[in-house]
Amino acid sequence: MTETEHAVHARTLKVRLVRGKPVADVDALRKYHREYYHVNKQECNCEHCGQKFTSESALVRHQRSAQKCLLLRARAELEMLRKL
Repeated sequence: MTETEHAVHARTLKVRLVRGKPVADVDALRKYHREYYHVNKQECNCEHCGQKFTSESALVRHQRSAQKCLLLRARAELEMLRKL
């Protein structure tokens, strides 16, 4: 995000660029994203280690970085390849 200043009717208005689009009310944008997150969050389970998460983003982050989950996934793939 970058900040730019525009002169509007003899006063300065700070406008932030979010993904290339000017956004005047950053607080409203934050509130919208927060409400969207809470409406769309669902409880998820990791299929490899069985751990529960409150949102899909937490599950994806867990599957990318948790060592235990990575090892269990690799072990399952090895067993599958050995059966072939």
